[in-house]
Amino acid sequence: MPLTSVIIPAFQASSFIDRAVRSVLAQTVTDWEVVIASDDGVDYPRVLREAGLTDDRVRGTSTGVVGGGPARARNAALDAAEGRVVVTLDADD
Repeated sequence: MPLTSVIIPAFQASSFIDRAVRSVLAQTVTDWEVVIASDDGVDYPRVLREAGLTDDRVRGTSTGVVGGGPARARNAALDAAEGRVVVTLDADD
């Protein structure tokens, strides 16, 4: 179980999701996971792999709808999170 879960709601974030995840990778703490909650049907872990970013600590989930909103996406990611501490990161940050 990771200490920290970074949850990222994602809607139309394909062009900048790698930047958000790379910011987590750049941290000095390494006991984390990233859970990306797709709110648009995009497989964001695949998008990241295609951008050359592979890390087993990054995984995806889905809201099950398109355009359910950031709260729904955060809740989907929260449901999938396994960390003791949960922090949020917007996909465009």
